[in-house]
Amino acid sequence: MNLKLADRFKDSLISEIAGNKNFFKNFHQENLKNSSKALIKNRDKSLIETLYFGGGTPSLLSQKTLVEIFKTLRSNFNFSKNIEITFEVNPDDVSEEYYKMLLELGANRLSIGIQSFDNEMLKMMNRRHDKDQATASITYAIKAGFSNISIDFIYGLPGMNLNKWRETLSEAFSFPITHLSAYHLSIEEGTVFYKWTESGRIISSEEEESWRQFEILHEMAQLNGLEHYEISNFAKDEHYSKHNSNYWNGTAYLGLGPSAHSYDGTIRRWNVSSIEKYINNLNNSEKIFDFEELSLNDKMNEYFMTSLRTKRGIDFNYLQNTFGEESYKRVSGIIEKYSKSDHIKIEDEKAEMTLKGWFISDRIMAEMIL
Repeated sequence: MNLKLADRFKDSLISEIAGNKNFFKNFHQENLKNSSKALIKNRDKSLIETLYFGGGTPSLLSQKTLVEIFKTLRSNFNFSKNIEITFEVNPDDVSEEYYKMLLELGANRLSIGIQSFDNEMLKMMNRRHDKDQATASITYAIKAGFSNISIDFIYGLPGMNLNKWRETLSEAFSFPITHLSAYHLSIEEGTVFYKWTESGRIISSEEEESWRQFEILHEMAQLNGLEHYEISNFAKDEHYSKHNSNYWNGTAYLGLGPSAHSYDGTIRRWNVSSIEKYINNLNNSEKIFDFEELSLNDKMNEYFMTSLRTKRGIDFNYLQNTFGEESYKRVSGIIEKYSKSDHIKIEDEKAEMTLKGWFISDRIMAEMIL
């Protein structure tokens, strides 16, 4: 973020918060009518159970700014007694004092973008921090008093052999973390890794090597008491990410700020990405988002993608009752095929991905999606 825009951004964000105090009303009313009403545990339409500060560098915001933002949120929404408030931070711009300030504001969970404990890998990913800063950022959090700490990693990196990956995970589990997220490197067009791959500067990891890294991740997490509850996520003592779990469960969510996405149960919308345009449009009472209304097929596709990526899997009864007999029969055939190859496990009227299935989940989901 351009720090010169910080004050104007703060004023615009506060305006957007106040303008969305009734956002959850439609989702609340809709869910009282259908079988998903169990997702709504409280009939107060303004009750929120998670807050997530991320998608950029929230650690650049001053304490004064954060205090104003929290004050506005609390005046427009009711916070659940057990609300999860997560701050996403980069290892290179935090300190013990900063963490203490977050605790005073009400934050109770951290997501630290470690990515790797290997300096060579960090340099390859163009990260600003090094290994020492990565370990210090976790130590500061523990000393400050945080007890719910999640760290992020990337695997499948060119040059990351199995020993390096084991060393990174061993270092991670030496800390009292409660959650770990690990994502396979995605080489997408337009990224620096795509350009390097096209030019021959780097060679992508072979699928067999990536599978072994995924397998090692699963095994070492289990040995250290972390449950593999979603493709890329692991939790100790059921410290699941409530925020991400709400996405996967189809619960409504409100995104605030540039590029933020929102969902009210029927409409999905996304804010403009430009900070300048976001500020100017709000100041001029102009629209800051585009939107789409989800069809039944859209909702079914999302159900496949979110359900299969978690340990809860696809519920056959829900699939049949919500999306119809024809959809149920079509997907049942695909599930049966992958159950024979040990990529899907069928049990108690549900279909869950196995570890092998999670590894090729994109391929399986692509067959199911209309």
